[in-house]
Amino acid sequence: MKGRLVLSRHLDESVVLHMDGEVIAEVKYTKANENGSIRLTFSADTHIEVDRQEIFDIRYPPLN
Repeated sequence: MKGRLVLSRHLDESVVLHMDGEVIAEVKYTKANENGSIRLTFSADTHIEVDRQEIFDIRYPPLN
């Protein structure tokens, strides 16, 4: 089952990814550029993989 959550964050605010109260990763909004891009900082244990979507799609292509 998939869920979706859309959030607004201000500079230096975070989102915490967790399962049963155990933190899996933290995503923090750390910088906004004039060109409209933003910087996100990810903090997680080393066994947690974090990829950009385009890299994830290459590494784990759909089975259909």
